[in-house]
Amino acid sequence: MLFALLLIPLYVPALIMYLGGVKVYIDSDVERFSTRNLRHLKGLKLPNCLRLLFLLHTDRWFRTIFYYRLGPIKGNLIKWIRPGCKTFFLPYSTKVGKSMFGAHPFATDLNAKSIGDNFSFKNCTTIGQSGGKRPVIGNNVYVGSNVVIIGGITIGNNVVIGAGTVVVKDIPDNAVVVGNPARIVKFIEESDNNLI
Repeated sequence: MLFALLLIPLYVPALIMYLGGVKVYIDSDVERFSTRNLRHLKGLKLPNCLRLLFLLHTDRWFRTIFYYRLGPIKGNLIKWIRPGCKTFFLPYSTKVGKSMFGAHPFATDLNAKSIGDNFSFKNCTTIGQSGGKRPVIGNNVYVGSNVVIIGGITIGNNVVIGAGTVVVKDIPDNAVVVGNPARIVKFIEESDNNLI
């Protein structure tokens, strides 16, 4: 944290863009990433600007999402100062809700039409188009590693997609799916809310 504070001049453009940008979305991402990346600072209440500074300095995956949130002009203007992850692709044409979180999302392409709030994903996730149509993903969706979601399909709310799953058909709300092709193995009950 001290090293990040010493490098504040490096992050001044990012902080200015943050204050003049979509602050609500960035704050929600900071909150999600802080829960994992700052857990060793339990009990220490840091202001959002300091948490943002720490994440910009230490987490290239967070930086990729941060530049996406700023938009194509602002994001591309400043990302050369401190680049994000080169193998994590999040196109500006994808509409993404609040609180996105990626756990080591290298080799990941999230080319969906839209992604809802509280989307969590792991490495090697591919979401893409088929026949010119892209997936629509609901709120509170967790995607494991090595998952492929392709085509003009809809993934419902509160869905868990297991590692290595290939999804080419619609998934209803509250489903847990695994396999190739994806099959529903369970529906999430209210008591299972810790799955997502």
